[in-house]
Amino acid sequence: MFVPDRPQEKAPVVLVFHGGFGTGAGAAVLTGFDAQAARRGFIAVYPDGIGRTWNAGPCCGPADRLGVDDIGFVSSLLNKLARQHSIDRRRIYATGISNGGLFSYALACNLSGRIAAAAPVASTLNTECAPSRPVSILHIHGLDDQNLPFAGGDGPRGFLDVDWPSAQAGIDRWRELNACPAKGTSAVPPSRRPCGLPVGPEPLYSSCRSTASVTSGPADSTTRRERFGSSSRPTLSGAELALSGRDVPRAP
Repeated sequence: MFVPDRPQEKAPVVLVFHGGFGTGAGAAVLTGFDAQAARRGFIAVYPDGIGRTWNAGPCCGPADRLGVDDIGFVSSLLNKLARQHSIDRRRIYATGISNGGLFSYALACNLSGRIAAAAPVASTLNTECAPSRPVSILHIHGLDDQNLPFAGGDGPRGFLDVDWPSAQAGIDRWRELNACPAKGTSAVPPSRRPCGLPVGPEPLYSSCRSTASVTSGPADSTTRRERFGSSSRPTLSGAELALSGRDVPRAP
């Protein structure tokens, strides 16, 4: 966990979930959220899953096989965090890559009373979803993803024999859940620096129920390796993209 020297008076919380067989420490390095937290005054939390996995439906190793209650774990974690730090309970966000992204979706579905928004990376909605309220979604995915393909199916480089739903199906489902208009508007994802990749424009569904929104990107990217954090290579920082919106969602 990273707590900035000068957090906001009521600090937002960003929950960052590692990918399958990753670690919280590795997620901190990959995402670069510590630097973002220091600059913006939020608390970044990097939990570790049982067997280095998260229970995000029928897919992902020990946590799934053992029936681990990771939703309950996160709820208890947030309770403990609220006792130890001054946090803004209306600004709690979930993000992660691969298995961590799948679990971010699971939290948005099952802990929607506490999660204001989710930003899954290289993942999809692979479970039934009935949130108690709208949750804003930012979906980040490369079209050349060989592990969990944007178009769905079993990726040629995937190590799990899973017929994944398409990412677009999940995006469409969240558009319905959030009562967004059927047709979105096109927008180029913001970036603080040139990324050198053919990025956007991407669909943005706004004017949704209770100020929720659904965004996907960068769908035109042809990068062969997902990049969540900063890099010297020409790429788009998922961490910067997730935090660059002007109207940051809040829970009721």
